[in-house]
Amino acid sequence: DIQREFNQEPQVVITYPLLVGMDGIEKMSKSLSNYIGITEEKDIMFAKIMSISDDIMFDYFRLVSTFDISEIEKIEKEVNDLNEYLGLLNQFPILLFCSFLYILYVL
Repeated sequence: DIQREFNQEPQVVITYPLLVGMDGIEKMSKSLSNYIGITEEKDIMFAKIMSISDDIMFDYFRLVSTFDISEIEKIEKEVNDLNEYLGLLNQFPILLFCSFLYILYVL
């Protein structure tokens, strides 16, 4: 409608989300040195992919993989559930130690 008001033919625009760079902030860009080059050596590509923050990993999955979005969401939920479990598991030695101190000094 706006284009018609300015006597222009309507145009179709296709937009697509930008892939965030390895820094997790700026768009992926060679000039910002936060890119993964498709012609880079496999060891370099692997290292760069492994350096991607967990926070943006599933954004990469959505934008560059051939997985169906429902599969990605299922995997993301499983990873989040596992991370929650591992977080609790990491706290176990601390809880055990605190229990030991309680028994030793209070009882």
